Order: sequence, then structure tokens, then C-alpha cells
Amino acid sequence: SVSDVLASPLSHLINFSFTSGTFPDALKLAIVRPILKTGNEKECNNYRPISILTAMSKVFEKIVLTRLWNFLDLNNIVFENQHGFVKNRSTTSAMFAFINDIVSNLDRGRHSAGLFFDLSKAFDTINHELLLEKMEEMG
Repeated sequence: SVSDVLASPLSHLINFSFTSGTFPDALKLAIVRPILKTGNEKECNNYRPISILTAMSKVFEKIVLTRLWNFLDLNNIVFENQHGFVKNRSTTSAMFAFINDIVSNLDRGRHSAGLFFDLSKAFDTINHELLLEKMEEMG
């Protein structure tokens, strides 16, 4: 079958990419389409970019995601109360957990407080060099 023929070379390519820390240039290409979020369609800030990737890039992405989550899970790195970017969790589950904590504290006669941050564009300001350094330290 086609999958039997492709499995070995694809596995070799992906493993080489991981061990060498490189990503094939041919797979770095994407078609970027602007998608209107809401508001005036003449304002650039009302759009978000969507990257249309090749099938091979999607395979790489899925494998990287799987390996990353396995590593994070194995090393207990993901905080149990994290809801963003976690399978079967969402802003709804985060809100439910938050409300549940408030109700539990009120039932026990305790006080509750909330601290909220707007991190919309948080990745625009992150120190990528420091992030990579920390990731390397963790293995």
C-alpha cells in the first residue's frame, strides 16, 4: 500500500528534522489568507491570518504536537489548572473551574479574589530567545 511505501522515508525525514533541529525549507511555505474577525472590513486589525499548509507540513505539525504533549505530560510540566491549548479544555472549562472555586470558598466562609490579564498578543512580546533557552534547559 501507499502508506507502507511512504512510512520509512517519511519517518527518516521527520526523525532527521528532530535530531538536527532543522525543518525542510520546502515545507516552510504557506498560503496566508486574511479572515475577517468582526468589525470594519477596511481595518487591518479586524483580520486574522490563516496559513494554508501543505499536507506534509500538517503531518510534521501533528507529530511535533504529539511529541511535545507526550514530553510535557511525562515530565509533569503542564499545570493541572491550565485550560488553554489543552485537549478537552476550553475557556468554558476554565470559567467553570473558576466559578466552582469561588462557590467552594464561599461555602467554607473563605474569601475569593480574581486577577485577570489581557494576554491577547502575548506571543508578540515574548522573548523567544529566553523561551528557547528555558526549553533547552528542560531537555
